[in-house]
Amino acid sequence: MDGLHVVKDAFEWLGLAALVGVLTLCVAGLFSSHYHDNWLQFLGLWTIVLADTMRLAWLAERWQWRGELVMSWPMIVLHIGMLMFAVGTACKVWRHRRRLRPA
Repeated sequence: MDGLHVVKDAFEWLGLAALVGVLTLCVAGLFSSHYHDNWLQFLGLWTIVLADTMRLAWLAERWQWRGELVMSWPMIVLHIGMLMFAVGTACKVWRHRRRLRPA
């Protein structure tokens, strides 16, 4: 196995971990009383949850039949970027949670 394959495999696993992290944070945001979203944000979170779930199922099927993850570089970067945005949003909600509580 050459060095590029090792790096791509590592980034594929990182992309998969990022995808699971995004899915987890989006589900937490949907059911959190601290995250006050509007309808478009709510529907957007649900869309991301559905898309991430379908993506995980597709990756699991590919893993089962091929024994390898098959992710393109743009998808890996997208998953990592989505995770950074989700973590940033979660930190912002956590920091302001006392001010956002309903009276």
